[in-house]
Amino acid sequence: MKPKPEPLPEPTTRDEAQALVWAFLKRRLAARRAHPAGIGETANILHRLPGPDGYSLDQSWPADVPLGGNWTTLLGGLLHAWPGSLKQRPSTFPLILDVVHDLQRQGILRPSWDDSNALFITHHGAAVLDRDNIDLPAGDTARVERLRSEFAGLPDLDLIARHYAEAIAAYAASLDYSATVMIGVCYEAGLLLLAREIAAYESRVPGQVPGINKHHRPVLPRVAAGDYVRASSLEALVYDVLCAIGEGLGGDLEWVKTCLRPTCHFVRSLRNKAGHPTGKAVPRDDIAAHILMLPAFLRRVRSIGETLRGLP
Repeated sequence: MKPKPEPLPEPTTRDEAQALVWAFLKRRLAARRAHPAGIGETANILHRLPGPDGYSLDQSWPADVPLGGNWTTLLGGLLHAWPGSLKQRPSTFPLILDVVHDLQRQGILRPSWDDSNALFITHHGAAVLDRDNIDLPAGDTARVERLRSEFAGLPDLDLIARHYAEAIAAYAASLDYSATVMIGVCYEAGLLLLAREIAAYESRVPGQVPGINKHHRPVLPRVAAGDYVRASSLEALVYDVLCAIGEGLGGDLEWVKTCLRPTCHFVRSLRNKAGHPTGKAVPRDDIAAHILMLPAFLRRVRSIGETLRGLP
C-alpha cells in the first residue's frame, strides 16, 4: 500500500499560490527529463497526482501545465484533490491562474501552438527552475523582508523598503512607469546616504576632506539640513570626494570608479523617461535589473559609509 502524501494547505495569498505552482513545475520538469521527449515537445509524460483518498495516482499528460477542458489536473494536483475541485473554491482558483499568467509573461511557460490551455515549460523556464529562483517573482514579500533583515540599522531603511515593495508590486502589475519611479527613489535615497556621510565627515574635519570644490561646498549644508538637492549634484559630490579619498576606501574604490556613475546614470535616465511626458517606453528588463541590483548597491553604500565614519 502506498503511503498517504502530506496534504498541502489551500493557498490564501499570492505568495502561497506561487510557492505551490513553483514546486509543481519542478516536479513536472523532473518527470519530463526522465522522458525521451525534449523540453517544450508534446508528449504523454507520466505524472504522479495525489488522489482524493490521499493515495497517488499515475496519469499521463500531453503538456507540462494543462489548464482547460479535461486537463485541470494541475490545479487538483496542487492541493491533493481530484481534477476540477478548485473550481468550487472561488478564492483559490484566481490566485493559481494569476501566478500561471505571470509565469507566461516572464517566459517560463508558453502555450502550445494549437491549444492555449496546454502550457509548456520553456528552455529559459527550465534554467530558472534549476536555479530554484524566479528572477523577479510577482508579489514577492520575501524579497522585501530579506532587504529589511540584511540592512537592519541602515538609515532611511523604512523609506527604502517601502518604495522597494511598491516597485515590485507595480512591476508585477505591469505598471512600468510607476515601478521605475519607485525604484529610482530607492537608489537616490542610497546616494543621499553617501552624501550625508560626506557632509558628516566634513563637519568633523572642516576644510580637510579632499575632492570638495567650489561647486560642492554650497551643497554640503543643504545635504546636512535634509533639504532637496538634485540627484546629479549628489552624484558629482559623492564621486569626486570618494575618488579623491582613493586608497582609503579599500576594495570599494574600484566600484566607485567603474560602477557608481554608470549605475546612477542608468537609474536616473530611466526614471526621467517614466517621470516626464517623453512618450518613451521603459524596457521591463531594465526595471527588473534595477530591482535586482538594489541590494548590491546598498551593500556598497553601507560599506563606504562605515569606511567614511572610520576616517580621521
